Amino acid sequence: MQIHKITLIIIGSLLIVAGILATHFSSFHQQSSIQPMATNNSEKFSQIEILAIRLAPFQDLWKSLDSLANQNHIEAGCILSGAGSLRQAAIRFADKNEATMLSGKFEIVSLSGTLSKNGSHLHLAISDGTGKTFGGHLMEGCQIYTTAEIVIGIFQDLRFLREHDTASGYKELKIYRK
Repeated sequence: MQIHKITLIIIGSLLIVAGILATHFSSFHQQSSIQPMATNNSEKFSQIEILAIRLAPFQDLWKSLDSLANQNHIEAGCILSGAGSLRQAAIRFADKNEATMLSGKFEIVSLSGTLSKNGSHLHLAISDGTGKTFGGHLMEGCQIYTTAEIVIGIFQDLRFLREHDTASGYKELKIYRK
């Protein structure tokens, strides 16, 4: 795995999008126990460190990202971009308990989610040779075909944890400022 680190200050573009979504879905926030981390404009935007990696053939996509988060002590990260190909895919579809294994050659058309040594939540969309698209939770067993080029944003001043949410019944993302 090749890793290139670039430290940048991004003028809060990701947090601005998050703020817009939080505002747009404010009725959801009022009805649930989920509260936005920052509720006023006096909060400083986070600095983000950019990490670019390339995975080689036969590497497992999920295992590689999980290992990267653990080895680099990433507490709060997000996938900014992901493209490449798979020779095998393991995806947990909506409202299913188990992963579905797909064999064949697939293009990675989208990779997104949060990344943390404390628990990640990653989604994958792939397409086959006819353009048929499949998507869901990224699971262990996604094997790289030719390459996977992934750009990750790391928030040094945040900590992502997974805590039980009574409304959903699942461990959900909780965001803390360090």
